[in-house]
Amino acid sequence: MNPTNLPQGQYAVTLKSDNLTYKSGVGCQQVIVFNTAPLLTGNYEKWFYTVNTSEGTVMTVQAGQPVYVFIVDQVTSTDNTGSVNVVFTPL
Repeated sequence: MNPTNLPQGQYAVTLKSDNLTYKSGVGCQQVIVFNTAPLLTGNYEKWFYTVNTSEGTVMTVQAGQPVYVFIVDQVTSTDNTGSVNVVFTPL
């Protein structure tokens, strides 16, 4: 998993172009975003954000602290097909 390094600031995070499916053909439609900014800010209330195809989120990013985007699969991700496009828009 490669981290996303963004300039410091607030971002609207949205899930676009979701055509990821699990083995059974069930669509993913959501991702989990892990933000490492609390390591610098000391505000440990919010590490994880969920983003889905109908609802995004707003998060604050600290310079030098990576953001990770991943999916959770109940068994294994090796049989998944497709892709997702997560967009970080500066506010």
